[in-house]
Amino acid sequence: MSHHVAAFQQSKIMALFGTVVCLIYSVALTTPVHAVIADWSSTNSNIITGPTTVSEAVDGVTITSQAFTTEIDGTSSIIFGPFPTNTGFARLQVFGTNTSGVRNPGLGLNSQPLNGINVTGTDFGGGNFLPGFDDAQFDVASVPGPARPSFEFALFSFSAPVSLNAVTVDDASNFGRSIWVASGTTLPDLSKDFLSAFQGFAFSNLFDDATDGPFTHHLTGATDINYLAVGALPSTPFGPLASRGGQFYITELDFIPSSAEPGPGSTPVPEPSSIFMSASGMMLLAASRFRARAARRGRGAPRLARLMALCRPSGCRFPLPLSGFRV
Repeated sequence: MSHHVAAFQQSKIMALFGTVVCLIYSVALTTPVHAVIADWSSTNSNIITGPTTVSEAVDGVTITSQAFTTEIDGTSSIIFGPFPTNTGFARLQVFGTNTSGVRNPGLGLNSQPLNGINVTGTDFGGGNFLPGFDDAQFDVASVPGPARPSFEFALFSFSAPVSLNAVTVDDASNFGRSIWVASGTTLPDLSKDFLSAFQGFAFSNLFDDATDGPFTHHLTGATDINYLAVGALPSTPFGPLASRGGQFYITELDFIPSSAEPGPGSTPVPEPSSIFMSASGMMLLAASRFRARAARRGRGAPRLARLMALCRPSGCRFPLPLSGFRV
């Protein structure tokens, strides 16, 4: 009879272990790390436009963007901006979500000489204009000589540290959508030349493919940052930037707030890293409860030792009956 009782108790603890492990896996695989999207399309009613900024708040983090043009002068460079969000040449918005004259899919820039912004070129010429972020400039008749080589970029600042997953861009013309990104924790001093301003930032050159429409560039290493620059690659290599060129709108930023609470619109992402820690704690609790129960009956400790000996790092070597018992 005692043999049957022992087998019954052993089956109960097996069932308990199986139930605990299943519960831990189901909870751990649904533990959300909240990735959120900052949408920069003109249809987003949450966007706030200031004199030189376009911003929005997502899950408790305020993201503020500004636009700049860098002109290359030999081995040095000059950063111009921030550009205003009001209308400029041809009554088109200079920087914002309506630079094309219709609703943009994202942020764009019509770089041009303005009061206090003395760029040597313009995004308007030959009956055409370049409403996205690009690496081209038309000559300005009132400026002697040709326009300097240039590339445009947006600088995003975050009110709290975030980890960037991806940047999505869209066509502004039939040019490519390759980009460069630079991420850091301190505000760059844009009164300096480009390379000095972004000293200490982590740079990446990201290339698109031959498709049309939105394209998502996935980032690695942009963790716990406060600032992100996204720009067009220049037509010739410059510092950490590859040569590619292109023209695009910036449509979305995919990021994870480092400390923001979960909020509406969040996308659950599995976080299995705590599985083993939780499993160890739960199994230890189950084993201690069984030991205490067995101790009260004056037996069970040897059986518990034999039961635990059946488990190895690769898993338990016994079936887990999940029916017929109340756990």
